[in-house]
Amino acid sequence: MSLKLQPRERQVLKMLADGMLLKQIGNTLGISGRTASGYVSNARIRNDLKTGWQVLAEYMKGRS
Repeated sequence: MSLKLQPRERQVLKMLADGMLLKQIGNTLGISGRTASGYVSNARIRNDLKTGWQVLAEYMKGRS
């Protein structure tokens, strides 16, 4: 499955895949952790997945 992602969603997913927490991502990008979580949620909805973990798993499959 090829994910349909906006640039900011891709950026947040990359940071999650690298092991960062949402709060850390938020601090790095100058946004709240809740906003970072919202990017994951938007990617989940756009790609018709049930959880944020599924989005991250699909993202990581595409990286390898």
